[in-house]
Amino acid sequence: MLDLSVVILNWNTAALLEQSLDTLVGTQSAREYEIVVVDNNSTDNSREMVVEKFPSVRLIANPTNLGFGAGNNVAVSQTSGRWILFLNSDTTVLPDALTQLVQFADSSDTIGIVGAKLLNPDGSLQYSCRQYPNLGTGFFRNTPLGRLFPKNKFAADYLMKEYDHLTLRSGYWKYPARKYKRLYLTPNPSPDTRTSSEERGVNSSWGV
Repeated sequence: MLDLSVVILNWNTAALLEQSLDTLVGTQSAREYEIVVVDNNSTDNSREMVVEKFPSVRLIANPTNLGFGAGNNVAVSQTSGRWILFLNSDTTVLPDALTQLVQFADSSDTIGIVGAKLLNPDGSLQYSCRQYPNLGTGFFRNTPLGRLFPKNKFAADYLMKEYDHLTLRSGYWKYPARKYKRLYLTPNPSPDTRTSSEERGVNSSWGV
C-alpha cells in the first residue's frame, strides 16, 4: 500500500492547478505517494492540461459539478494510500512537506488528523487554526466592533495569535484559510470504518 494519496478537487482553476501539481510531481522524496485530481465538470482546459502535462497524475472526470464534499468522496473510494491529503488547487507544497506530514502522522497511534502550517505567498504566516469561538468572538469577528477594535482580545484568542506556530498543538480546529484552502491529512478509511476521529479514539493535531 502507498503511504499517501493526495486528492485535489478542481473546478475551472487550470492555471492554479498546474502550479500546484508542479510543486508535487517529482519534488517530494522518501515516501511513496499518488496524486488524484478530481475535476468537477470544468469548462476550461483543466482536464486537457492534466492529461498532457502530468501523465502520472490520475484524473477523475466527474460528469457534473458534485460540490466539495461529494467530489472528494469520489476520489476517496479510489485511492490506495494509508493516508489521504486533501489539498486545494490553489495551494503549493514545499519540498519534502509531504514526507514530514506522513512521518509525523505515523509517529503515534493516537494521531487521527494532521493539519499543516500555512504560509502566504510572501512567506508570512496564515492564521489557519482556531480556538473554539465564544460569545465575545461572535461580537468582535462578525460585527463592526471588530473593525473599531482590531486588536481586541477576543479576536486574538480566537485566531491563536499568541501561538508561535513553531511547536505542536492539538485539540483545536483547522480553518480553511483564505478561500476554502485546505491542507490536512486523515487516515484512508475502509467502507465499514468511516467514523469520526472522536469515535476512533484518536486526536487531531495541528502545527506540523
